[in-house]
Amino acid sequence: MADSWFTSKKIIEKSLSYGLHLIGGLKTNRCIYPQGIKIKISDFVGYIEDHDLDVVTFKGKKYKVYRYEGGINGIDNAVVLICWEANSPAGKPTCIVSTDIELSTMTILEYYSIRWSIETSFLYLKDRLGLKHYQMRKLKGLKRFWSIVYLAYTYIEVYRFRKSQEQQEFTLGHAIRSIKGVTFQDLIRFIHLKTVNNVALDELFKILKVAI
Repeated sequence: MADSWFTSKKIIEKSLSYGLHLIGGLKTNRCIYPQGIKIKISDFVGYIEDHDLDVVTFKGKKYKVYRYEGGINGIDNAVVLICWEANSPAGKPTCIVSTDIELSTMTILEYYSIRWSIETSFLYLKDRLGLKHYQMRKLKGLKRFWSIVYLAYTYIEVYRFRKSQEQQEFTLGHAIRSIKGVTFQDLIRFIHLKTVNNVALDELFKILKVAI
């Protein structure tokens, strides 16, 4: 699964080399070859008539879809879905490519709809858990860092799942804020306990590894 930034020839070929098909977004400036004629999708849509479109209902909404099967830039054969919401077919279409030509139109749409949850996962991994902030060069270090980040992500997902049994709409964002709150409370309890036991401030700084 990928968005339109990653449906390049190299990535598609790499996926196929592992025996994996790819479904992803496609920009309208990509070329297709209907009846062997090279044309940009953005230009091709001008030749699509209403009777060429299939109407499908997906997640409560109706869409008009044109299904093309054939070559696209760098790929010999694929399926491209050119889609509009049924009530606004004159707007810019959403284009989806699938290297698995055996899949039905509805199945491709269902698979592609899952992509958004992947995007939100990347957001949390990169912006909330620091996946993009590594500062190391050796592959061994990178793998260890990634393992720690994904372990943290797994912990948050387990925490979120357990909390979602108690209250609805408990998202990953809610889970991260809740964990931060619990951790901060634990820190306050620890400091309070040391204070009650008459631990000197300088010693407390050393325990907490706070430079003074």
